[in-house]
Amino acid sequence: MRFPMVCGGSGPRRCGCAANPASNARLGVLGGLALACFSVSPRTAAASGPPSAGPTPPPQAFVALDGFGSVLSEAADRSNLSLAYGFAVEGGARWSRFGLFGRLEQDIWVASEFESRVLYGATNLAVGAEFRYFNGRARTSLALGPSILVSDTLLDEAGEVGFYCMLRPVGLRWPLGETFTLAFDPLYPTIVAPVLSRIPLVRVEYRTGLGLEAEF
Repeated sequence: MRFPMVCGGSGPRRCGCAANPASNARLGVLGGLALACFSVSPRTAAASGPPSAGPTPPPQAFVALDGFGSVLSEAADRSNLSLAYGFAVEGGARWSRFGLFGRLEQDIWVASEFESRVLYGATNLAVGAEFRYFNGRARTSLALGPSILVSDTLLDEAGEVGFYCMLRPVGLRWPLGETFTLAFDPLYPTIVAPVLSRIPLVRVEYRTGLGLEAEF
């Protein structure tokens, strides 16, 4: 009868479960790799990931004052109202190339039915959007809103309300330091239509404008 061997001795000849040096070396390498993998800190992992986008810059506020004049205009059935000039105030905010603004303008007309006289034609209120390009040296903008007749004409009384549309296809801009900018709009169409009932008063003015703008 054979009895199983009891691993109680210290020599390799007494027990078949004695340590193998090659196996111990492999286990040591695997254990070291496992510790290295689990010892990576969250900060190191985040640093190795894709870079996060920076904070969005805040909008830049601006105000502008400009004057305009028109010697070319089309007034439906109102040939006596030809010349126009006026001034406007704008204010808004910009995000990179895009911007939103509000506009308040006074459109002054020169009537010439018998003798030339000045009429405080229409007050126009509008909201608009703009796009700047060529490193901010050019601008395209569109504005829409109501037009209010503030002077009596031969056919209409003050207080009529219609619509207003201004399109500036290409406006030129020259920075004057870090705050101010000179703006020049060589030719842009504007529809001023304060009267839409009876015989409509619809003016299409081809304006030229010059303005000064300040950014904050």
